[in-house]
Amino acid sequence: MKRSAIGLFALTALAIAFAAITASRAAAQDYCSSPGTTCYAPPAAHVTVSNGHDTALDFDGLPYGQLGDTLPRIATASVPGASGYAEATKKPFAVRAFTNAAKNPYEPYREAEAFASFIFIAHDSQNRPDVTLDLKLKMSASATAGAGGSYGVYVCGVGEPGYVTSNYIEPPRCGILVPYSYFAGSYNGLWWRTLSKFNQLYYSLTGSAFFVDDDIDTGVHVIPGLPYVITVFAHSTTNPAVGGAGLAAVDPVLAPAAVNPDVTIEFPSLADNPNPQPVLGDLTAADLTALGLDAQPFIDLGFFDSPAQDPPPSDPPPPPAPTKAWCGPGFWLNNATKFSANAWRVPTNDSYNSTAGLRLGCPAATGNPTLQQVLQNPKAYFSPELQGMGFNCVADHLSSKSGLLGTAADNNAACSLDQFGQQIQR
Repeated sequence: MKRSAIGLFALTALAIAFAAITASRAAAQDYCSSPGTTCYAPPAAHVTVSNGHDTALDFDGLPYGQLGDTLPRIATASVPGASGYAEATKKPFAVRAFTNAAKNPYEPYREAEAFASFIFIAHDSQNRPDVTLDLKLKMSASATAGAGGSYGVYVCGVGEPGYVTSNYIEPPRCGILVPYSYFAGSYNGLWWRTLSKFNQLYYSLTGSAFFVDDDIDTGVHVIPGLPYVITVFAHSTTNPAVGGAGLAAVDPVLAPAAVNPDVTIEFPSLADNPNPQPVLGDLTAADLTALGLDAQPFIDLGFFDSPAQDPPPSDPPPPPAPTKAWCGPGFWLNNATKFSANAWRVPTNDSYNSTAGLRLGCPAATGNPTLQQVLQNPKAYFSPELQGMGFNCVADHLSSKSGLLGTAADNNAACSLDQFGQQIQR
């Protein structure tokens, strides 16, 4: 349809979410049957732009409940002083909003907003209650004085469908699960960023600058088999009483995370774009500079480049290097002093020279001290140039007895033991 103008918590959440989906479908049938209203389901793209005199809308999506063809969903709209672009395809999945105006106190505001969304379903052959997806986000907004740009992305369980009327387009509504929600922008020299996960605010930051940009790689927890919708948006506004320009763009990628690489993602009805264009369209860095916008964040994030095509299949990566965790002398001394040596796998009064001192490259101690005595006062048993080596040799010995592969000279991970000598689950 084209028109112009997550354990137990996860299982409980799954039951609630399916109940919410059933309820939302019933509610959708009510307002979707209203005269002049057409409901739709993702994938979809829509743009609304206005300069106060003229308004243009463009929408591309499927009527709700209708089986659809797999076509690229792309929307563009423009009027003098405002334009927008939205695309819901496998590549790119992106939005852009742009406004500009010469100073004229008698002219109304320019506004542009663009939304794109699609549904995805994670599948897990191991039947885990929740899995992690990798969400890579390239987002940027720049504005002069008297203008603003903002952007956002949210991932949520499928709720009610979006709808279209003669002069309004509503994006799809979220269900009860909202594992990720991020919004940022800059207006008149002030920027803000807000992140929420599962409806809990993680942070809300503000500062002074005429641009804001993000290059984020984050994990999103979802329940396998449950449909989710991801929506990205961009918004721009310019006040002609001041004059200026605003620009915002978003270009995300969703893939299985490295912690569960066997997970697959289904993208129902989402098409490829055989001829992808740069997210910023015909705008150039020189155009932005001439308008007083900071072009560098858009350059750094690759918004002027055509989307890269998928590379040919490559050889599988080599197996990861073994984890060489190591617990240093401070850990073992603290454990002996404050936790009765609960993490030690050997007696604290073992002779240093008969144990750690026999390790390759470890110096002999004078006075035949115990392991704990060396940790407490190494300078009493070694010359100044050998104190650090003897100190670390005790840690190497105790780490080895606990099954850790690292040493002071060769380790690639932090101490992985708790104060009872148990492996910490990371």
